[in-house]
Amino acid sequence: MKVLLFATLVLATIALFFHTATACLSDGEKCVYDPSGQTFADCCSGFCYQQVGWEEGYCKTQ
Repeated sequence: MKVLLFATLVLATIALFFHTATACLSDGEKCVYDPSGQTFADCCSGFCYQQVGWEEGYCKTQ
């Protein structure tokens, strides 16, 4: 019973880590642009670089 509980815990931890690692955009990937002028920075770094006039930016480490 303890082995089953441990295996479940390990699998849940791996699944959580995988989801966290793939949930954000890495450096160099394009950020989603909203026509209202807001950029949604789903970047792992938390920073979406976008110059004036660009329709979309890209993720960048500051």
